[in-house]
This record gives sequence, C-alpha cells and structure tokens, in this order.
Amino acid sequence: MVIVAAATSLYLAQNLLTVALFGRIGVYSLVLFCLYLVAQYIIFRFQTAKSEDTQENEVLSANHSLISLKRIVFFFIVAAVVTAGAGIWLAFIGDQIAEVTGLNASFVGTLFLAVCTSAPEIVVSISAVRLGALDMAVSNMVGSNLFNMGVIIFIDDLFYAAGPILQGVDMDHVITALFALLMSGIVIIGIIFRPRFWRRIWIGVDTAVLVILYFGAMVTLYLLSS
Repeated sequence: MVIVAAATSLYLAQNLLTVALFGRIGVYSLVLFCLYLVAQYIIFRFQTAKSEDTQENEVLSANHSLISLKRIVFFFIVAAVVTAGAGIWLAFIGDQIAEVTGLNASFVGTLFLAVCTSAPEIVVSISAVRLGALDMAVSNMVGSNLFNMGVIIFIDDLFYAAGPILQGVDMDHVITALFALLMSGIVIIGIIFRPRFWRRIWIGVDTAVLVILYFGAMVTLYLLSS
C-alpha cells in the first residue's frame, strides 16, 4: 500500500494536484509517513497476537550471551556514524557520476546509490542467516523498503525548501515503483505459497524471478534515461 501510495502521489503531484503545507511540505509525503505509522501499528498488533516463537530468540541469545550491552552500544554508534558519513560523501559522488557519464540522475540513484546504500543491509541479512535468524534477515530488507517509502521521502521533503519534493522529481520513478510492486508481490507469494518442488532447486523460483525483475527494471530505466 505504501508503494502504491508513493507511485500514485508522484503522478498526482506532477499531473493533477499539488497541495503544500506551509508552502513547502507536500501533503502526499505526509500521507506516506502516516501510512508507515499505520503499517508499524498493524505489524505490532499482528506479532503480539501470535504465539511467540522462541526458537529464533534462543539461537540469538546463545550466540550473544557473552557480549556486554556497553560493547554492543559502542559498536552500534561507531557503525552508525561511519555509515552516515559515507552516505553524505556518496551523495556527492552520485551527482558526479551522473554529470560525467551523462546518465539520468534517477537511473544513477536507482542503480549505483541504491546498491551502495543497501550494502550494509546485505551484510546484516547474510549475518542473520548464518545465525539462523531467518525472520530477521527477511524483515531487515522488507522493513527497509517500508521505511524508505514512508519515512525517508517525508524527511527529504522537510529538507527540500523549493516546494513539495514529489513535484520536482522525474516521472521515471513511477516505473521503479511499479517494478517494486511486482517484486513485492513475488515476495508475498513466496512466503505464502510453498510447493514442494521448490526445495529441490538450489535457489528458490521466487528468488530467481526477483532477480530477473530487478535486471528488467534496470534495463528499462537505462533505456528511459538514454
């Protein structure tokens, strides 16, 4: 729903109606932020209503019982500061890549910047899989997409002083959102529908389809940017 709302808001902001709060904050980004809060509430209620699965918690506690809280907090803060600093530098590099190569900024952001900013998520997910915390590995990626759509767009709009941010971006992002919808649908199908023959293949059929859709999205965006 958040992805649908983002794509719809982008189209409406540029083709039909733009409503700005205080002359600069788009009402659409505020709607996305509210949807994110609603989604978090629904997830919390759903999780608390389920019976607690202690198997994953036992695995995590067994592996980290010897690590002190101060050590965890210290390394977390250090990693957060390094990530934030690299992110600021990465924004300037991405802009230079777009200027030097002549590629569309939306394509550079969707491919290069998105891959770089998702690198920590990849490491975290792989580490979670190795620990046996499969739910944490998947929720890390899915939750990140939810946070990016619902919160980051709203925060960007707060810092964009020229007006509603969705009114000033490229319409190519609608294509990106549509591919994200397709991929999200595949993820949902893969979680709910689990035929037995999938287990005989090294990589899941749903995962293979996700990879194909991703490269299809990149090719489409490249052709549009050209």
